[in-house]
Amino acid sequence: MITQASKQIQIPNKLSSLHHIRRGIRIFLNNEVNEIWQFRIVLCLDEAISNIIEHGFPDQRKSKIYLSLNKDDIGYTFILTDDAIEFTPSKNSIDNLQRKYLCVSQGFGLIIIHSIMDVQYTKRDGGGNILILKKAFSDMD
Repeated sequence: MITQASKQIQIPNKLSSLHHIRRGIRIFLNNEVNEIWQFRIVLCLDEAISNIIEHGFPDQRKSKIYLSLNKDDIGYTFILTDDAIEFTPSKNSIDNLQRKYLCVSQGFGLIIIHSIMDVQYTKRDGGGNILILKKAFSDMD
């Protein structure tokens, strides 16, 4: 039986905060996840948080991003909540994997996240976004 665990992290919307977040995620994952999957999960969360900071706050106002890290019997769930401008994912920007083979400077983060995690976007009432990233233990063989 896997014990349930959860942790909340409050993140300033500054890219300089990312190294603290990476460390916090690794500590949460502990030694229960092999190094390859730790790297992949940290990469996805790093990409998601970077995108929120870089694209969600064009006015560069100070704000917080909240990361909820959860583990249950099925796997891990990571929930990012922000008050950034609304993100509306384009099906073309995510599903057009041909971009992966072109010399393009944008869009790789979404491709990486969607290829590793199960992803769900939700708009927050009153503005902002909720991004849910899940990874089942059964997918981490």
